[in-house]
Amino acid sequence: MVDFSYLTRLWRSNSMIWQQKLEPICSEFGITYVDRTILDELSLNDSLTKKELAKNLGTIHQNLTRSIKRLQEQQLISFATSEVDMRQTHIKITHQGMDINNKINHSINKIWAELLNNIAQPDIQAFTNVLEVLPKQASQ
Repeated sequence: MVDFSYLTRLWRSNSMIWQQKLEPICSEFGITYVDRTILDELSLNDSLTKKELAKNLGTIHQNLTRSIKRLQEQQLISFATSEVDMRQTHIKITHQGMDINNKINHSINKIWAELLNNIAQPDIQAFTNVLEVLPKQASQ
């Protein structure tokens, strides 16, 4: 069996570096890195319950409570009660939240451009392909 411990260390190191790159950008908009992941996930969905949001982000819903409260206070997200089940509350991104998320994504695109500047296009495509396959492989 192949020892993938080096790959594990690389993944962890790169994840930490990425978060450190994004935290100053998020801070400019008065949000945290976790807040930003919530906004980005909500920008891809019409609305989600807290449980669905947590599942999509790979965490438990209790870990999102502070961020959700902060985002609601900043009017970046809103809540709507389900018409089907009145006990079910859905979280939606507001227009203001979408605007901030788009601005952050613009800044992130600049970071990617800088990081990948000297990497050949076929290598970038291979990297992208691996990242697309991983979630599919992990879910099987």
